[in-house]
Amino acid sequence: MARRRLLEEDVLAVAKAPEQVIDIRMGRVLAQSIRALGEDHQVYLLRVVIDVWPEGLEIVTTYKTTRITKYWRGVQ
Repeated sequence: MARRRLLEEDVLAVAKAPEQVIDIRMGRVLAQSIRALGEDHQVYLLRVVIDVWPEGLEIVTTYKTTRITKYWRGVQ
């Protein structure tokens, strides 16, 4: 998160209440939401890869992209 200049509160908000969830494989999902981030409030797709364990969730990695139409399900 620090290397990509993402705030923990933004990442946790997407992990807890994503706009979309995509199954990657058994036990791993990708949660994503469109958010305005940074001081300039530019719109990004914030993607959070999460491992699902019986004990709870573990965030594996997270990143932002401006290529929303490429990754957003349902957009042509």
